[in-house]
Amino acid sequence: MEPGFVQAVLDQSTEVLLESPFLLVRIHNGSICVNAGIDHSNVEGSNNIVLLPEDPDKSALELKKKIFEYTGKTVSVIITDTNGRAFRNGQTGAALGCAGIKPMRDWRGKKDLFGRVLEVKNEAVLDEIAGFANVLMGEGDGGTPIVIFQGLGMYDESYGVRDLYRSEKEDVIRSAILKSRSI
Repeated sequence: MEPGFVQAVLDQSTEVLLESPFLLVRIHNGSICVNAGIDHSNVEGSNNIVLLPEDPDKSALELKKKIFEYTGKTVSVIITDTNGRAFRNGQTGAALGCAGIKPMRDWRGKKDLFGRVLEVKNEAVLDEIAGFANVLMGEGDGGTPIVIFQGLGMYDESYGVRDLYRSEKEDVIRSAILKSRSI
């Protein structure tokens, strides 16, 4: 990687987990991602890059408020980016920030189709919506910056994606990476 790009990644990072074959870092909002989420694609000029929002949750909240101000509509806002996934090939849309929607749906105590009580704690609905939005926005030259979903019935006054991140104590992948670095 070119030194200027590496420096940009380090400037956006609070911790480097892997240095090779790519930079896997924790960024200032707590997310762990490749190259700090910095992108060269869909940016005019060969030396320009796109940074993630400094505080995606705050950006989502500001957008939510502006939309209400202009339209009088109460909406949920999800800010997404394309991310890879541990143990899987390919990338998908993932939520970076949100406002007006809970990131998880707790299914405990509800019943399945056959009346059995569910024990599954959380469904990451925010990432599921982000992934489908990514399909509609398109990659490469897709060029659709906004997707509107109606009728999801998931509006909630809460905001923030923190619930999607495992705590350091629960994050066995992060622990294994750090342990292997110290050997």
